[in-house]
Amino acid sequence: AGYTRDQIPPSLVTFVQFDLNQGAVVLVFSKPMNDTGILFTGITIESSPGGVAYNLTGGSTVVLSNLRTQLQFRLTPGDIRGIKLMYPNLATSVSNTYIAVSLGSFSDTSGNPVLASLTL
Repeated sequence: AGYTRDQIPPSLVTFVQFDLNQGAVVLVFSKPMNDTGILFTGITIESSPGGVAYNLTGGSTVVLSNLRTQLQFRLTPGDIRGIKLMYPNLATSVSNTYIAVSLGSFSDTSGNPVLASLTL
């Protein structure tokens, strides 16, 4: 009997929450995700595709939904301040909040690295 391991990489689909007051972010992925080994510095908040961008310096408190496709984490206090002070017009509404992830910043439950993606 043959066996082929899952080798299809996940992608970032969208975000369902971005709250600068609470520092909460919820991302939705195409596949069940791993909650360990997350590279928060691989996450960028953008005002538009290719627009003003802020690279996160960290994050914490990862919580997965039952299906493991929604992943919630907390921004660091430094990142919240950085976004508000450096880019006061970034992440103030849905129209100027895009989230990009770099290749390998997350992985699915089979260990496949996430593709570089940008929410639209």
